[in-house]
Amino acid sequence: MEFTVLGEITATDGDRPIPVGGPRQRLLLAVLLTEPNRVVGTGAIVDALWDGEDPPEWPERAVQTYVSRLRKVVGSDRVESNTHAYRLVVEDGELDAQRFVTMVEMARSRRLAGDLPGAARVYGDAAALFVGRPWAELADRFWARAEVERLERLRLDAAEEQARCLLDVGEPARALEVVEPLLADDPLNDGLRAKHLLALHRLGRTAEASRAFQAHRERVVSETGLEPSTELAELEASIVRGDPELHRAGPVIRGYELVEQLRVDNTAVVWRARQPGLDRDVLLEVIDPELANDPEFIRTFEIQTRLLARLDGAGAPLIDAWRDYRGAFVVSPYFPSVADVEPDGGWTSTLVRRLVADLGRSMAVVHDRGHTVGHLDEHDVALSEDGSAVILGFRVSTSPSTVQDDVRSLAALGLRLWQQSGDLDTTLQETLTRAATGVPGSDITKEDALDQSSQVREGGQATNRGETPSEQPGDLARRLVAAVAPPSPTETDGSAADSNGGRQPHSWADGPDPTGHKPDIRNPYKGLRSFDINDADDFYGRKHITDELVQRVLGERFVVVVGPSGSGKSSVVRAGVLPALIRYAELGGRPWFGVTMVPGHDPYESLEAALLRIAVNPPATLREQLTGDSRGIIRAVEQSLPDDRSDLLLLIDQFEELWTTTPDELRLPFISA
Repeated sequence: MEFTVLGEITATDGDRPIPVGGPRQRLLLAVLLTEPNRVVGTGAIVDALWDGEDPPEWPERAVQTYVSRLRKVVGSDRVESNTHAYRLVVEDGELDAQRFVTMVEMARSRRLAGDLPGAARVYGDAAALFVGRPWAELADRFWARAEVERLERLRLDAAEEQARCLLDVGEPARALEVVEPLLADDPLNDGLRAKHLLALHRLGRTAEASRAFQAHRERVVSETGLEPSTELAELEASIVRGDPELHRAGPVIRGYELVEQLRVDNTAVVWRARQPGLDRDVLLEVIDPELANDPEFIRTFEIQTRLLARLDGAGAPLIDAWRDYRGAFVVSPYFPSVADVEPDGGWTSTLVRRLVADLGRSMAVVHDRGHTVGHLDEHDVALSEDGSAVILGFRVSTSPSTVQDDVRSLAALGLRLWQQSGDLDTTLQETLTRAATGVPGSDITKEDALDQSSQVREGGQATNRGETPSEQPGDLARRLVAAVAPPSPTETDGSAADSNGGRQPHSWADGPDPTGHKPDIRNPYKGLRSFDINDADDFYGRKHITDELVQRVLGERFVVVVGPSGSGKSSVVRAGVLPALIRYAELGGRPWFGVTMVPGHDPYESLEAALLRIAVNPPATLREQLTGDSRGIIRAVEQSLPDDRSDLLLLIDQFEELWTTTPDELRLPFISA
């Protein structure tokens, strides 16, 4: 069975049209199709069926009658009922609107993977599903409006992306065919107009492009009183100047120009990109969209990227990271990996020692914070400008990893590079071989690392379950560092060095480094900065109020934390309550998502930005839904949550800004909602 809403509302069984019935029965099907596989309350159905009319004396009975008739034509198992609600069961691929969304996501995946011709083809197939306005003559009904606008916005976005793909593969004529019909319906759309002007210019119709911009500008000014966007005006100026850059094809993601696809693995497509404003190359990782929309990934992505941004010396520094309903993206400095570039003079045992030591120190920092690095190969490691080795990019593990796995992987990488050197450093070979094939010492798993990094600290002393301080998770990596680290200049006497660099290295099997190496000490003091979720390990002494707040949050919809400025209100929620809710989910409770906003001048704008960070399939006009009525925020949150079994903790920091910064016309409805 198939249902269509991208035009007339129809139901078919194979090639046979299904007669749905009279106007109200057809209206009932249309209402249920706005929420496929979700319950729709009887009250909402009554409001929709008798919109603007007086309902019968017993409207619930009338709805039951229409439902019974609908079941006879679509199947009794298709319309489920429970107390005061109904649900239309729609299988995957049966609803054209769902197929359209799936195809757009598939096209975006191909575009981000570099398959621009394939992406353009799938975008076109998706657009072909539209045979009219969604929900046809019912599109302007109050119950359909949000879904209609979402699909129409997605259609325009997809058309713009398809035109971009066609322009990037050198087919401006086809790009023109895509955007011109849509501009007839949406003439003020700056994004589509930009593709229109660029296509005309690349077809040699530059004068026509300039005239089209002037006509567009006049219409925008006449109808809105505003000027076209700065980006569109700058594009027209570049066209008039004959800027040669306009003929250069290449996709752009949030201002980063994709230059070269470096590799594709099971979690991401990795690009070398250009950051035009700073004129520098960067590494841009496009996380697989299916993974980026997984609820658990969404729940942890911001936590992980914030942690990476603060792990000094544990990898290439993070430049940028964001996630929205289109995917997840991570940007870091670009250094050619050791798989692509060999050091001047080739690999030597000294360089291998230095690389393993650098990476081992970075690994130890990650382990001490309760995380693992995952498998390392030559594509994951680079030599930075100062010659030090760094771990590249955002580590997304698709399988469980332990600190032992990490150290084995690093040792195996060092052994492969040593084999390229041709050096007769047998001590290094023996050390790396033993580390790569079997790590001696205690069996420290990732779970142990997480437990140890969450130790209770009393009086500045780290204790594990109230016992004496135990081995830190990063000590295993530090042991490898101590065994392979090259000597400092003061450790050699200037005579001819032996094959291991001038000294007997600490043996891998000896346990802690006898030279007295101590792990770097992190200062837990944050100064004037508030504690965040990644500072939970350093946040102690507030257990009582944290527990009380968690109980309040679990039992109430609205909780206010009041206190003087600087008293730690933000810290107790960010570093106390949020981590506690995550642990609550791990123990079998409902999963939680957490987003933070500051009201500012426009709290709705701030809330929209916060929700988009966790949304998978948000309504196209999220802002309009938020401000629609007193229940707009609730509906927008329900649509934005990645799954139906999660709860949302919305942290409104600097709540007082609603009175000090936000105008009355926005503050009052926001607080009411």
